[in-house]
Amino acid sequence: MNIIDRIKLQEFRVSKSDLILMNYINENPSECVDKSISELASIVSIGEATITRFSRKLGFSGYQELKRNIAKYMFKENEVNRINSKVDLRESVHETAEKIFSDNMKAIEESIKILDEEKILKIREMILNANKIFFFGVGDSGIVATQTGYKFMRIGFDIASSTDAHTMVMLASLMKRGDLVFIFSHSGETSEVVKVCNIAQNNKAKVISITENTNNTLEKISDVNIAYVSKETVFETSTVLSKFTQLFLVELIYAEVIKENYDEFIQNKEKTTKALKYIRE
Repeated sequence: MNIIDRIKLQEFRVSKSDLILMNYINENPSECVDKSISELASIVSIGEATITRFSRKLGFSGYQELKRNIAKYMFKENEVNRINSKVDLRESVHETAEKIFSDNMKAIEESIKILDEEKILKIREMILNANKIFFFGVGDSGIVATQTGYKFMRIGFDIASSTDAHTMVMLASLMKRGDLVFIFSHSGETSEVVKVCNIAQNNKAKVISITENTNNTLEKISDVNIAYVSKETVFETSTVLSKFTQLFLVELIYAEVIKENYDEFIQNKEKTTKALKYIRE
C-alpha cells in the first residue's frame, strides 16, 4: 500500500490537526517533499510536534521518513511519464541516449528531494574521526564500494575495501572501537552484509549504510543510513541506476569531507597522483 492510500485508510483516531495534514498531503504531495517540517507547520498552521506525532501514527519514525515515502510515491506515480518508459525500438541511438540520460538525472533529482542534510554532516564527522574506514559491498554495490575506498585512500585515509563475503567477515571480526564501516547494498537485505554489520557493531565499530529505501534490515541496524531513489526501467534492472545514485551520494560525502581540510587533502591527492605518474613512466 502506498503512502497516500495509507493516509486515506488511516487506522487511528483522526484529530482536527490530523485531518488538515491529511488533506494537505493528499492535495499537495510534491510540495510536502520540498518543505521542511517548520515550513509545513507554517503553511498549515500546526505545530511541528503535531506533525511529528502524525508521522508516527502512520508508522514512521518522524517527518523525514514520511517525506521520503511521499517522494517515493511521487516517483512511482510519475513513472508513466518517464521518458525511458516510452523508448521506441525503432528510434535512433541518440534518442535512446537522451532518454537514458534523463532517467539517470531523474533518479538523482528524486534522491536529492529525500536527502537528509544532517545525516550527511554526521557522516562527514564520522569519517574525519575514524581510525580506519572499511568499504564493503556485494555484486554491483561492491563496485561502488571499491571505487569509494580508492577515492578516500587517495586523499590520505587509512582504508580497506572488499567485495568478498569471507574477507568482509574476517575484517569485521578484527575491528575495534574507532573503526568505521561503509556498506553499500541496493536492497538492504543481502544476508552477507547484514551479518558483517552485526559483527562490526559487536566489536564497537560504527556502520554507515547506503540503500535504495529505508524499510530494510540494514537501515534498521546501521548507525546511520542514507537512502536513494532508483527504479528499474523497461530495458534494465535497477542496477545501473543504483550505481549511478550511489556514486552521486559518494561524491557528495567526499566533497563535504574535503571542504573540512581542503589544503591537506588536496596535497595528499597530488602526492598520490604524482606517484601514479611515476610508475607509468
